Amino acid sequence: MQYIKKKTEAMFWTSHDCEKTITTGEGKPCKKCKERYMEEESKREHAAFKDAKSRTITLNPTDSEFISMKTYFETHTHRGYKALRIDKNNNIGLLQRYNKAKSRNDHQKEALLFHGTPQGHNHGNIFQNGFKLKYARNGTLGVGIYFADDVDYSDSGYCFGTTIKGSEIRTIFICKVLFVPGQYIKNGNIQAIYKEDLCFPEYIVHYGR
Repeated sequence: MQYIKKKTEAMFWTSHDCEKTITTGEGKPCKKCKERYMEEESKREHAAFKDAKSRTITLNPTDSEFISMKTYFETHTHRGYKALRIDKNNNIGLLQRYNKAKSRNDHQKEALLFHGTPQGHNHGNIFQNGFKLKYARNGTLGVGIYFADDVDYSDSGYCFGTTIKGSEIRTIFICKVLFVPGQYIKNGNIQAIYKEDLCFPEYIVHYGR
């Protein structure tokens, strides 16, 4: 009886099918397939974000703004990455919040910095709601919103990636960041910002490695 029970259990685990759940997002995967499910779910969330035109404007490759940001991106990586598509944040409320903070802190240094997130669904959330300190990680500079001076640092484990027609496509934010004394710490090529209105997620660059 014990042999039959074990054999039955083995048949169950080898014949179970989570492919529909992984492909459609309907249902719940088994523990063994959870990682693959989460990966595909992240891709679906990312695809939904790309289609949300109310949040974004996809820059035309012939526009001067696209060319400027493409150049900025490609001159801040030593690995030869190429910008393929650039989405611009169309959230007027977030931009106004940032500009108000900028007017309150006149003459403070402003920079364009990079921020990566490994989860596809975070793209839409950040464009819609901005960066939230309650979701910030506790890194080497404490609990803050982290930015890098160059693409390569963010690309080393912090950027979302997906495969399209056999090619890996990754994404990274280019953000406006305001340096207000007492509200940031810089260490090497990374910095943490401790107030949400001092940074504006302006672009997402889709790039090839």
